[in-house]
Amino acid sequence: MKTNLAKTQTSAHIEAQVLLKARELSRTLHKGQKYGEEDYFESHIKEVFTLACVDYAPVLRYLGLSVTDVGVVALLHDAKEDTLVTDQEILEVLKGLPKSRCSAILRAINSLTKAPGEKYFDYIISVLRTRDPLTIFIKLADATVNLKKSASSGDEVRQARYRKVLKLLSTPHESLHLKI
Repeated sequence: MKTNLAKTQTSAHIEAQVLLKARELSRTLHKGQKYGEEDYFESHIKEVFTLACVDYAPVLRYLGLSVTDVGVVALLHDAKEDTLVTDQEILEVLKGLPKSRCSAILRAINSLTKAPGEKYFDYIISVLRTRDPLTIFIKLADATVNLKKSASSGDEVRQARYRKVLKLLSTPHESLHLKI
């Protein structure tokens, strides 16, 4: 019994450390970036994290997703697109987690990275094609935060874009007639 409790405490400690390291890496990587007039980390990254890990927590549990995995991907979802971070640097943050989870987290972060020159809605379709609940879950949170920010700034073009993204991400793939 004591052994199981010790393992649980050690595991919880590792998970907390991974989240803290992911937060610090994200904060460092996005330092100086802006989201409109605001600090990018504070006004976008943290909002996606909060929406995904706190507000959507019941959905997260229903999907069988780990709070740690969701949190890390939320914190680093724009890291590869906006910075020069490497897979190795991300894997360093994930040390202590099982290799299968590290692979799944890294795969989700890479899937959420829009390639240079890639058309935005082609990118959204590629996110859907992953069929990965973690990837799609974070993209839903990201698009929701972007829609909220667009609405508060009165940007109707971006509002329309993110409404379309949310509709695509929440529509059953079969009804999209996509070969996924």
